[in-house]
Amino acid sequence: MARETIELAFLVAVQHLPPRQRAVLILRDVLDWPAIEAAAMLDISVASANSALQRARATLKDRLPPRPSDWGPAADPAAAERALL
Repeated sequence: MARETIELAFLVAVQHLPPRQRAVLILRDVLDWPAIEAAAMLDISVASANSALQRARATLKDRLPPRPSDWGPAADPAAAERALL
């Protein structure tokens, strides 16, 4: 459950990124591609790829809570929410 919460928080935060930043972030941090390969895939310079990655990481840092323990719901679901789930 904790892993799913982290994955959902990450997906929500990634949606706030512009397309190029999102692509570079996924290629570099998720797929662990080297900068030169990510840049070639996106037809941009290595410097542009590194810059996009830095901006993407800064945006994620602003969008995600500082501690993964804060990524979950603020309270347990109510009875109606439990029934719905």
